[in-house]
Amino acid sequence: MKLKTRLTPIILEHNLLKRYGSTFDGGYVIPKIAIEKSHFLISGGIETNNDFEIELAKLGMVGVQIDNSIDSAPKVHKNLTFIRATLGKKSEFDLEKTISKYPIGKKGILKLDIEGAEYETLKNINDLGRFNAIIIEFHNMYRITDEGFWKGYKKLLKRLNRNFNVVYI
Repeated sequence: MKLKTRLTPIILEHNLLKRYGSTFDGGYVIPKIAIEKSHFLISGGIETNNDFEIELAKLGMVGVQIDNSIDSAPKVHKNLTFIRATLGKKSEFDLEKTISKYPIGKKGILKLDIEGAEYETLKNINDLGRFNAIIIEFHNMYRITDEGFWKGYKKLLKRLNRNFNVVYI
């Protein structure tokens, strides 16, 4: 499997995409339909910028923000809760339990910018089909030539490509 094959974005009309959140870091380009059809948000990694989460909350989405580097969310919205925790460590935070709190049949958005813990976090989610879109910042890509890293990354990309398309890099 070639990396290019798994990461090449599909071509969508520009009017089908929208950037939510900040103009630079903290903003993400997503198909509008994914947002319109989503009912909840699980966001890992916000640090000092939760503009993305706030914008989705203002659209009516409810959700949780998870970050281990801060004590509270930079901006507050009634639709969002904040939990100080580390994702990727099952013993510290049970993401499956959080996902199960949202009604079956309702889908959400998953955003992960968690400084390398995204690999373990995604591996621990049983049903990625609970999400209309997954936004991921992949870290530690300098390790792509390491055979063990490549094997795990390739497996993760194959799993993601079963249900999702890349629309923006």
